[in-house]
Amino acid sequence: MANQLVYGVGVNDTHSPKQWIKHGKIVRCKAYTAWRNMLKKCYATKTSITVCDEWLLFSNFEKWFKENYKENCKLNNTLFGDGSFFSPDTTVYLDKMVCFFIRDTSYVGETKGIRKQPLSDKFHVRCNNPLKAEQEHVGYFTKIEDAKAAWLERKRKVGKKIAEFQNDARVKQAILNYF
Repeated sequence: MANQLVYGVGVNDTHSPKQWIKHGKIVRCKAYTAWRNMLKKCYATKTSITVCDEWLLFSNFEKWFKENYKENCKLNNTLFGDGSFFSPDTTVYLDKMVCFFIRDTSYVGETKGIRKQPLSDKFHVRCNNPLKAEQEHVGYFTKIEDAKAAWLERKRKVGKKIAEFQNDARVKQAILNYF
C-alpha cells in the first residue's frame, strides 16, 4: 500500500503494483525490489550506510532506476563514493566483473588485499582478478610497504584491462582512477 514506511524511513509514494502473477509465477517490480534491498542494507542492520533524502521516496528512486538499470548488474555505491551513501551521484549499476575487481576482503589495517601470515613475519598479497575469475596470489613480502606496492601495481594492471570492457565512459574512468 502507498505511503507506508519501508524500514522506518522509505516512503512508497506510488500506487503501481509491486508484484503480480504472470503465467502462474509471481513477478516482482525490479525497481521496487532494488529500492527495498537498498533500504534494508542501510536501515535494517547496524550499519552507517545511508540513503539520500531524495531516494527515501520510491518515485524518485524509480525514475533514476529506469534511466540507469542494467540487467544482470548490481547496485554499487563504492566506485563513485566511499560506500557509506547511496545517491544519484554515488550509485551505479555495475557488472559482476567490476564488483569483484573493486572488492578485496583481506585487510591489514586499512590495506586491502594484504593479510599477515599467522606464525610468520610475512605479508601475503592477493588481488581479485575477474578476468581469471579468481583471487590471484601476488606474493609474500616481509615489509608492508613492499606488499602495498605490489598489490597496487597488480590492481592497476588488472584495472586497465577491465576498463577496456566498459561501455560507460564514467565507469571506465572511475576504474582507472580507483587505485
